[in-house]
Amino acid sequence: ATAALTAASRRQHLTHNTLVQGAWALLLARHARSDEVLFGVTISGRPPELPGVETMLGLFINTLPLRVDTRDAPVDAWLARLQQQLVELQQFEASPLYEVQRYAATGAAPLFESLVVFENYPVEVREPVASAGLVIEDAVDVSHATYPLALVAQPGRELALPLPYGSSRHAAA
Repeated sequence: ATAALTAASRRQHLTHNTLVQGAWALLLARHARSDEVLFGVTISGRPPELPGVETMLGLFINTLPLRVDTRDAPVDAWLARLQQQLVELQQFEASPLYEVQRYAATGAAPLFESLVVFENYPVEVREPVASAGLVIEDAVDVSHATYPLALVAQPGRELALPLPYGSSRHAAA
């Protein structure tokens, strides 16, 4: 299935992130019985024009809202439009979420209640670290759900899609 998604994204000149975000938007829209959905997306926060940005340590990510219109359109055109939205969203990557929420004037209500995280970084480390001889094996990622519902896309040989959720709002079933 992952190979088929990779081939489809290449044919349509789309990122895996766009496919995952599109699938999430459609899933939310169908369950909400709505043509439009709003959910949070993570932005890397590492501007490519910053020299040496890939070697810098620290948390650069930010979360921003993404509104998606899911009304019928040819899928390829709809996904291309979604990818363009994601590109345009990057201009706000330095805007803190609390400021975005303030501008949205939602009061105490959250701006969005679901989140898509696309983890696009290497996690499979099996080679010894050069100077220390350290090898990391069988690493387990334990995360806490900070939103009622989240989709965490973990690309690799096989695309993993864990779905952490707030147990106060959702049951495991």
